[in-house]
Amino acid sequence: QFFKSLVEANQHANTTKEFMEEAKSDIFTNMIYVFTPLGEVLELPEGSTPIDFAYKIHSDIGNKMEMAIVNASVASFDRRLKNNDIVKIITNDSIEGPKEEYLGMCRTNLAKRKIAEYFKKKEREEEKA
Repeated sequence: QFFKSLVEANQHANTTKEFMEEAKSDIFTNMIYVFTPLGEVLELPEGSTPIDFAYKIHSDIGNKMEMAIVNASVASFDRRLKNNDIVKIITNDSIEGPKEEYLGMCRTNLAKRKIAEYFKKKEREEEKA
């Protein structure tokens, strides 16, 4: 699992500096193990939220999040996940993207980077228009 996390961090990082930051904060910390509704196990740093979970699966899931369900109950996006939680993310294609406030709610560098990339891309598109 440790080496898998290193490979994932390397794939997501654009620079060596980003890789080192992600490795330090997301890999060399206490980890929790949460489940998808289908029983797949995801490893996340302690303190992670449904936002981190969503972006760990795919950036489109994080960008289109409408609701989080943790252990069969609706949960806020800033809820801290615990070992053995079962997390389901409900998406909505009419949602344009994440909210800026998500940056303060997520724990992982992956989620923070994907949210920031979304807003940079949106800003570039607005400048062109």
